[in-house]
Amino acid sequence: MPDEPSTQIGTATVRAIEYDVAQSATEGETVIRIHLFNFEFTGSNTVADVKTIYSDVDSPAFAGEIADASIDSVTSDTVLQEASDDVSIYSFPFSEIDSVSNVAFNFIKKYDAVLSGTEIAITTPIASEQFRDEAIDFIVYVTNVVNGSTNASVIGDAFIPDSVTLSSANKTATLDLASAGVNDSDEVSVYAVMFKSPGTIKNKTPVVNATLTTSATPGSTINLGFADVYQISSIVDGDGNNYAAYYDLDTGQRDTYYDIATLNLVPGRTAPEVELTITFSYFNHGSGDFFVADSYDAISYENIPTYTSESGVEYRLADSMDFRPIINSSGGFTNSPVAFVPDSEAIVDFDHYLPRIDRVCVS
Repeated sequence: MPDEPSTQIGTATVRAIEYDVAQSATEGETVIRIHLFNFEFTGSNTVADVKTIYSDVDSPAFAGEIADASIDSVTSDTVLQEASDDVSIYSFPFSEIDSVSNVAFNFIKKYDAVLSGTEIAITTPIASEQFRDEAIDFIVYVTNVVNGSTNASVIGDAFIPDSVTLSSANKTATLDLASAGVNDSDEVSVYAVMFKSPGTIKNKTPVVNATLTTSATPGSTINLGFADVYQISSIVDGDGNNYAAYYDLDTGQRDTYYDIATLNLVPGRTAPEVELTITFSYFNHGSGDFFVADSYDAISYENIPTYTSESGVEYRLADSMDFRPIINSSGGFTNSPVAFVPDSEAIVDFDHYLPRIDRVCVS
């Protein structure tokens, strides 16, 4: 494991991790694909300047050097792989979706465990979750070495198990780690790809006509304090003067999450120097795994929003599965992002409306 980096140049949020079979074979060591979003860099730093990925959420911290596959052979800069495949919204193959049910998908879950001999057993008590039976669906990370003098296990080692045995209706997975050089009572973290059925639909509840009063100098950007704002009803001063034409709404929707919504001064306008009262409506997000058409039952079907990605692709949210988490006013995620496995299959039952042609006859 590389040392803790001496200079932190930014942060990002981990969406998922997975074992890279091809690159592990090519480089002769464990290579893990880490799916990231929500990048924030200091100064002029960019992804190109990243040399080590380090997480101090766990103890000991997880750290890893950038693999050769993500380093430009000419400039030695770090480059993102599959950067264009970074939208946490997935369109159905049909339009005009009416309802969705019986959704099953793969996701990643972390377990902490202690070795018994050279094996560990992990269990899920949740009825909707099951383990998968392939070794590459489990990444094991050594967090504490108790009997390190016997074998060569080192804190920070990462590997996949030799084999996996499932029991108790796939609720328990026993991992054989004999080849990894670990010892009895060593402590590890396990990142397991699991199957969830059924997934839970999140609801959106409209909060109508919320109000915000600014200072006497609202400036060019007004933070509305809530994510997923879908309507501005009015922007007025104390005398009732209308300032709606002064600001454009940024709903807060991003490719991978819902950010706090803002009002941004229209180019060419001068920021008002007067206290403003803003009346707006936003969606309150419930708990669960994803949004679909059923999430918007509190509003009429034709008013379900669309989202245009940073690359210009339009997603009609009624016709999509939306895994994006929501950021709260303190900058954290209200509900942890669902660590679904990118590019993996999902099983979904859905009903959709069929198009029709009507004929009007005049006699």
